[in-house]
Amino acid sequence: KEALVDYASSPGFARRLSQAMSDFSGLGGGEQNQWADAVESLLYDPDQDGREPLLDRYLRTNKNIAPDERLVYEGWRERHVIGVFRVDARKGARLSLHNLIDEMDYLSYATAGAEAISFVQRGGYVMTRLVPIGDIWT
Repeated sequence: KEALVDYASSPGFARRLSQAMSDFSGLGGGEQNQWADAVESLLYDPDQDGREPLLDRYLRTNKNIAPDERLVYEGWRERHVIGVFRVDARKGARLSLHNLIDEMDYLSYATAGAEAISFVQRGGYVMTRLVPIGDIWT
């Protein structure tokens, strides 16, 4: 995931990242959340001009990605889930989430660690995007 974030935040995409940041301004959550939402949007969503998501570009232009890594990235492209989730349980960086949109349950882990989700409480709600790694979501 770090390689994709570095790619999306590289100087070559600074203008697109700046535009995405302004698109997410005023939504609350602070500058760090705004930046994370903007990077995710660049990676997974076509931009306003219809240009491909950066994840597609990354996969197309980086021929030296290890095959197992490529499969993970392709899984993220095909199976990511964005939604509003009810928090059914939390232990450290692990969350049991119920998606209010597709009504499915997801066992997920915060890639930034337990501290990054310290504000998340059982019975609360989060809006996020989940990507799969095997049977686990992050």
